[in-house]
Amino acid sequence: MDTLFVESDANECSQDLYKFVLEESFGMRLICDFASLSEYREAMIDNPMWELLIDKFDKIEYNVNLEGDVLTDRFYESLWEQNLFLLTLNEDVCNELSCARGYIYVSSANIEKAWNPIKLIRENSTLKVTQDKNFPTELKFDSWEKLKERILPLTSLIIFDRYILCDNSNQKLKDNLFVVLKMFCINKLTKPLNLTIISEFDSDYQLKNAYQKIQEFLAQNGIENVSLSLIDHDKGKYPVDFEGLHSRQILTNNIRIKCEDSFNLFKANGKVNNDADIHFKFNLSNKNHPFFEKEINHLKRYVGRLNNVDESSTLARKTYYYRDKVNYLF
Repeated sequence: MDTLFVESDANECSQDLYKFVLEESFGMRLICDFASLSEYREAMIDNPMWELLIDKFDKIEYNVNLEGDVLTDRFYESLWEQNLFLLTLNEDVCNELSCARGYIYVSSANIEKAWNPIKLIRENSTLKVTQDKNFPTELKFDSWEKLKERILPLTSLIIFDRYILCDNSNQKLKDNLFVVLKMFCINKLTKPLNLTIISEFDSDYQLKNAYQKIQEFLAQNGIENVSLSLIDHDKGKYPVDFEGLHSRQILTNNIRIKCEDSFNLFKANGKVNNDADIHFKFNLSNKNHPFFEKEINHLKRYVGRLNNVDESSTLARKTYYYRDKVNYLF
């Protein structure tokens, strides 16, 4: 924080992080390495950032051993899935922590690498799915490669798209879903990455067959440490007074990606299937967090009502989730 205050205009990433901390970090739980409130108030004299922040947090905790504790498993037991750490640890340690924990770790040594994807999302949050040569390149989503530069550390991945598992004609798994999974799911996390896909299935066989295809793809590509679950979308299972699930979206603990059309965006030849806008949002921003929370709460409410039917039943449909319906974000 002290370095950020002094070097807030050192580069574009410092400027954007400084703006985020002061203007968009409301309602968080702050854990700082001061011993007490009196020590916090002393720091306010030299660094006005502390004074500007003191009323913005729901709760402030003091931990003088913070930078040692973030290296331990115990520290993370009381944390939720959305965390931003501003530390003085070196770049290698911050990178290792991001890979192991799935959270964002920023120090003055790695700020341009750690914050640049976030800055990119914040600056260009809406892209057009098109290959029109006359459309501005920086606003164009013309291949899944554009996703790679916007991926942040993650612990959890939820995909809601009724048609993402179709795998026919111009909507092939290998050209869309599998490309996305390869980018998101390779991990070195200390716990399994939760992957939940909510889509529509005509039968129990179709759901289980899709599960098998995805598991085989992950195994063939050496992608391990992933806990996969498939969940059926069925309007007949909606809770009373439920507003419904409509948006095609990808949710992680750090970003929300929403698309006007199915994420089956590209054909086998690389051409786009349909003109659409795709929106990227950084969940930790107080402007975006309510939208993320609403989507998660709706999904959690819907999934909570689903129950599989005993195999001995004569009902045609027995499986509404396979093999479980667990996700850290739920």
